[in-house]
Amino acid sequence: MTLATSIPESVVRSVNLDYLDPNDIDPAAWTTDPDTLVVQDAGEDLYLLRVATNR
Repeated sequence: MTLATSIPESVVRSVNLDYLDPNDIDPAAWTTDPDTLVVQDAGEDLYLLRVATNR
């Protein structure tokens, strides 16, 4: 699993996850790849799903 996050890279790697600088990501370029799903605001969607299922 790779995280694109502002969490320091050393912290991400310390829990055996790969790190990607979020400033290096170009979601618009990914949308042209038919094998890639780009979900805008996915973090918000996941948070709302978690809140809804914990009631």
